[in-house]
Amino acid sequence: MNLRILYRSVGSENAKNRPAFYSKQLALASLLRAVEQVEIPTTIVFVNDGPMPADRLSMMADAGEIIPVTCGSNRASYRHVLRMPRLRRWAADDLVWLAEDDYLYTENSLSALVSAAAALPSIEYFTLYGTSRLSPTSTRRRPQITDDAVHEHAPLIEGVAWARTATTTSTFGLRVGTLVEDELLLRSIPFVGGAFDRATCLTLQGFQPFRLPELGGEPPKVQPATAAARMARRAALTGLRATLNAVALARPERRRRTLLVPAPSLATHMELGPALVTGHDWPAEADGVRAWMASRNASSTEPTTKQTAPAGARPAGAASGIPAGTAEPGVLVSGTSPRAVSASGAATSAAPAAGRSSAASTNQSSAPGAGADPASRCTGPTQAFRSVKGGRTRLSLALLMVTALLTVGLAACSGSSEPEPSPSGVHWVSGANGNYPADVNAWQTFTGRKTGLAIVFTERRDWYNMVSANWPTSAFTRDKFPGELSIAQPPFPRDGNEATCASGAYDNYWRTFGTTLTKFGRADAYIRLGWEFNGDYMYWHVRNVETWKTCFRRTVTALRSTAPAVKIDWNMNAHTDKLPGSGRDVWDAYPSDQYVDIVSIDSYDHYPASVSEKSWNRQCHQRSGLCTVIQFAHDHGKKFAVPEWGVVRSEGGGGDNPFYIQKMHETFAANATNLAYEAYYNNSEPANVRSSLFKPDLNPKSSKRYLKLFGPASPGTS
Repeated sequence: MNLRILYRSVGSENAKNRPAFYSKQLALASLLRAVEQVEIPTTIVFVNDGPMPADRLSMMADAGEIIPVTCGSNRASYRHVLRMPRLRRWAADDLVWLAEDDYLYTENSLSALVSAAAALPSIEYFTLYGTSRLSPTSTRRRPQITDDAVHEHAPLIEGVAWARTATTTSTFGLRVGTLVEDELLLRSIPFVGGAFDRATCLTLQGFQPFRLPELGGEPPKVQPATAAARMARRAALTGLRATLNAVALARPERRRRTLLVPAPSLATHMELGPALVTGHDWPAEADGVRAWMASRNASSTEPTTKQTAPAGARPAGAASGIPAGTAEPGVLVSGTSPRAVSASGAATSAAPAAGRSSAASTNQSSAPGAGADPASRCTGPTQAFRSVKGGRTRLSLALLMVTALLTVGLAACSGSSEPEPSPSGVHWVSGANGNYPADVNAWQTFTGRKTGLAIVFTERRDWYNMVSANWPTSAFTRDKFPGELSIAQPPFPRDGNEATCASGAYDNYWRTFGTTLTKFGRADAYIRLGWEFNGDYMYWHVRNVETWKTCFRRTVTALRSTAPAVKIDWNMNAHTDKLPGSGRDVWDAYPSDQYVDIVSIDSYDHYPASVSEKSWNRQCHQRSGLCTVIQFAHDHGKKFAVPEWGVVRSEGGGGDNPFYIQKMHETFAANATNLAYEAYYNNSEPANVRSSLFKPDLNPKSSKRYLKLFGPASPGTS
């Protein structure tokens, strides 16, 4: 058995009445302290809804994998994480702990949870926090809640008493097999409104969650504008809640779940009033957590400096458009205790808080539900609505539930969290480099799927070859290559400069380029203007920030005047946080939203290589990291792209590194709805990155992993 923690967090605060010791950093630290006491392999996945403060982000980066989502509500992020154990193929007997970000844990809480789950294999649900108990006088239609300490189930396990509880919050634990069985109900019940966690607990235990006066719902914070809208809302809620009552009462005895809580609770919601459970000195517990944080910070020996590419470091093939840097996101910690989890609050970088790509579990030995007793399985999508009358399906109730859910919307999260990730395949525009269609066609043969985009480079020795020559656009007309086209263009040829560009002297050339694009049917191409401007190996790199931005803006304006559908791709190189020469922040070169359509990054596996989850995670969040680019693009209403990426067999690279391939796929899958395109750079030149996956296959392990993830299982890329 493994412990899998899904920790949902938001950076903002709400208006709840909090105790003096409350902070979300304290809540996170208390969980990490509790993890140290767990004696089974443990992984933590942090699901961050929006930007996160640097102190918490740093702690998360040291302790687990970070996934960015854009959900906007507790309900939506809760529904989102419920899919993850199934999608990641976690073992059926693994224990999942679903956690919110404002709970304070005792040091022994999670170890007690694991002990109880191991000792009570027939119990499906556990919580560490609960203020209500089930009375022995409860009936299925009228569950009775009491504060009495005498309970239906009260086993004593390693000194902790476990009692049956009526309800808890959306912070609770269950086995993966149970979650897969109950996923339909768990993800549907939040739409009943109000205290959906209470309704969830009662329904799963076979108790009627709503009494007659509650069917119409509670008054909303913002009333619908019209009487008709108010009536429609009430009717929808009445139908949903009546249906849920029927579902709860229809559950046969063998499928009624049991929810246990320690008495007294080993965690508390940090909110004043009844939510702050009694029976424990929580201010003293908070002091203990702060002392633990201080001791970890004092004993931390991890270097604070980052390994970065040497100034100007880049393979000799720079002129062909290969970058010198690589992006990285994601961090997974697993192992057995005792483990020292860093509690450092120091930010790993000054980057805007960015998210993390979703990562498939490294433990995929068994499919969800494997080994579970079929007789104990919860009802499926059709059977979930069976009534107690002879087991016949009440289609009217099923249709009512489905209709109501569709009315309020089933999507849990937008942006980087949807659509649902797949174990393999691509569901976005995926391309490859190739200044000849034959190169792209060969890549298509290798992958077994169509190539959605070609990465090409103009010749940049003079203006004619840059903006007027047929090459390379004429080779990629729609009849020759139906996919999309991304063209790398410097802002001026080798004998030009940014000051002359900023003066407007080059504007006519860019109008000509727009005409050339239109001539060959590629007026809607992606243009990587001044790509990798933060690398001093590019002759057009930024020298004077304001002058360079003026040059960029003038170029875009002139180009759009003759090719208005063109897509401007502002492209940096990974892991080069400072602009050469001036040392200014890389984001200072952003020319403003109106001149940019796509925010992109070239991300290779070198300087340094991604050899572990921790290094992947840290690099992804530096100023010029992939996660930072993803978050920046999202915040500015743009899509992001990765025009060049690949393993690196040359100096500073990770060599044949399938781990890097895996992480890139996870990043793309997690952010597919906001991904404009990505393209693998297949290269075998001795003085270049030597990323080749075929013809020749210089990296056989990476090639195999790429085909597994990006190969023929893909339904299409354009």
